[in-house]
Amino acid sequence: GLGHLLIMIDPARFGAQPGDAPDRLDRLAASVRSHGGRLPGGQRSLHPDPAAPLAVAEETLAELAAWARRLGVAWPAEPAERPESGGSSA
Repeated sequence: GLGHLLIMIDPARFGAQPGDAPDRLDRLAASVRSHGGRLPGGQRSLHPDPAAPLAVAEETLAELAAWARRLGVAWPAEPAERPESGGSSA
């Protein structure tokens, strides 16, 4: 069978205050790294360049285009019609 467990925790009961999550997470991440641990995505920029091209697999683009047609949603271009640079004119 399939089961689900839902746990709700009130951070305030453990001393957490509203707005201090970023600092607490930074300290936790530093502790993990200082003990030789790695964090998924830890080397990625938190502020990516919005002008940088986004790499998306052709199969994914084709599927998105098919859904756009099916739903009657405007799609920028079919995969074969997109510029090679992967950029967007929008």
